[in-house]
Amino acid sequence: MSHSPSIISLPKSSTAKPKLHSMACPIIKHIASLAHKAMRLFTVTEKGFPKPLSHQSICWDLLVKATAAENDSGLVDRMKEIQDDQVLKFQLLQYMWKGSTQVIGELISKAKISVPPTYGIKNTHKDRLSDTIYWIINSGAFINNSIDLKEKMSDTNQPWKNNIIKILFQAQ
Repeated sequence: MSHSPSIISLPKSSTAKPKLHSMACPIIKHIASLAHKAMRLFTVTEKGFPKPLSHQSICWDLLVKATAAENDSGLVDRMKEIQDDQVLKFQLLQYMWKGSTQVIGELISKAKISVPPTYGIKNTHKDRLSDTIYWIINSGAFINNSIDLKEKMSDTNQPWKNNIIKILFQAQ
């Protein structure tokens, strides 16, 4: 049962966005909740931006691990059924993937609010903004405490001291 699924392709009628409240079986809801939580944790602690093309295999592996960790024979039996039910499997994997996209969306939203004032780019003209952001990211300056955008310099003696790191952690 631990092998990853091949790409699942289903008719449009069975691909509506799955919601926890629409899952009738309590055991399936429990599995979906475990899996969703595992996906969020994976996104936060292991791979912040998992590749969408590999999401089915990532989700399936996490689903198997999350249910196995419960040491519940009922969940193991249900997982065998899920493996053979392509529609249900697809819905669970889609529900799980939402956990990752939610975390990514939250991080991007918080970064859009926090980054401009932290890096002093809030009032930067849009002609210079792209170059400035490119330099901040590619030079690695975004982690340094002191950044001079005009001179394109940063204090490399104090890495990981930029206030944005603290702000983003607190926002979580």
